[in-house]
Amino acid sequence: MACITCALCIDASDDVMERIGKPPGLIDYIALADKERETAGAPPRPIWQHVLRTCKILYTAL
Repeated sequence: MACITCALCIDASDDVMERIGKPPGLIDYIALADKERETAGAPPRPIWQHVLRTCKILYTAL
């Protein structure tokens, strides 16, 4: 079946992982810009760094 991006699988996965004593986040969203960093084990960038970028601020100002 195709994903409709409802995030129900993320919620269900976190509940199951919590019940079996494992850390949550087995299924999660990832920004393509962070893929290499997170694959290497680094923490994801905060959401404000994705939203507040120079080009977006300049486009909004114009």
